[in-house]
Amino acid sequence: MEKLNLFTENSEVQNKGIIEQIEQTKTGEPLSKEGPALFLYDYITYENENIILENDNNYYFHNINNEDEFDELDFTEYGWNYSSSDSQVTLSLVIESKISNPFPYAINFTVNNNDSESLKMFKQIIENKSVTIQFLSILYGQIYNYKNITFEIDDNTISKVLK
Repeated sequence: MEKLNLFTENSEVQNKGIIEQIEQTKTGEPLSKEGPALFLYDYITYENENIILENDNNYYFHNINNEDEFDELDFTEYGWNYSSSDSQVTLSLVIESKISNPFPYAINFTVNNNDSESLKMFKQIIENKSVTIQFLSILYGQIYNYKNITFEIDDNTISKVLK
């Protein structure tokens, strides 16, 4: 399962700076290693990581992978899967490949039922009926602003979550 990290509370000032620096970086350009985004360079150690930053009660989702992986995806062809247990709930975004890759790309939003901050984030996703994800690519030690996409959550998935 993919890692899902939530940085909140003590790092809110840092989160705001990172979010602003990513938003100010043009698509296809590397994030500066100066300023708040330096945290990402220090933190990100692997491809296929998810980071969630919170600022002013808004959540900003980031998926980190290599550019080749993102280039293979058809961001217009996606779906949702929902599952739950006594201890956690998972909402999975499944993005289809543009090539004959038999394995779609999945981003899992898994939260513990006992974690109030994670449940707050999950509730916001459901209320918004969408998730905006900033895709960041790793290339030669640099982190690039690859693409920012909003994925709508269909009514069928929302109804499953609300049951």
